[in-house]
Amino acid sequence: MRKSPFYTEDYELELEKAFERRLEEIADIILNQAKKQMDLLQDFRELHNLVNDLSDRALDIGFTDEQRHRLSDLYELRKDGLKREKLGEMNGIIEKMNDAQELVDYWESMKWYLLDNRPYLGKEFESLMAQKFDATMIKLKAPRGPAQPEKGRP
Repeated sequence: MRKSPFYTEDYELELEKAFERRLEEIADIILNQAKKQMDLLQDFRELHNLVNDLSDRALDIGFTDEQRHRLSDLYELRKDGLKREKLGEMNGIIEKMNDAQELVDYWESMKWYLLDNRPYLGKEFESLMAQKFDATMIKLKAPRGPAQPEKGRP
């Protein structure tokens, strides 16, 4: 159109606007697909790699600033959800334990998981889990005295 000897600037602007709208729609579709993919992932590293890949290609894809922020928000929400799931899973397992050695064995396996995922979970999550393990260990090692009689009974 630009090489045409006729006035086409208004057509060029309309085409450019249509192109920008469609590019934004496509980027939104990509974000929706990414969210679906994130929801399926259970591994922090895979989730991080997916988001990093999309972030690296954000300019090529044509993400707006708003879409880049949305990608970041989707990542943080999914990461927080995975943290809650993992915390619930670990709490459930810890609460069912009745043996100190069983707890130590579980901690030995979990500390490597926590260390490996520290970049995604954070040191605070690791400390929280260590505190839960310590509290459970104290509870398991507490001496259990004879049953106390009910009030009013000999």
